[in-house]
Amino acid sequence: MIARAQEAGKLRSDFEHQDFVVVLMANAGVVAATSGSAPKASPRLVGYLLQAFAAEAAKPLPPAPSPAQTYRALKRLSPPEV
Repeated sequence: MIARAQEAGKLRSDFEHQDFVVVLMANAGVVAATSGSAPKASPRLVGYLLQAFAAEAAKPLPPAPSPAQTYRALKRLSPPEV
């Protein structure tokens, strides 16, 4: 999906699959923090992010976290195994 969007010129060329995981984590944080009091916060965040990921908005970014770093970050969010 990422490669097809990049090939079509719709998604910035430096978008990595790890970025998608970071987006999900960020949105989960917004949902957890605002769901009861600001339900429009998540759609607004997603709207901002979609605009930022557009190919025409591309400006250089720092490198994406490695797959191993992304995995470790996700493990920190998981409840401890029993």
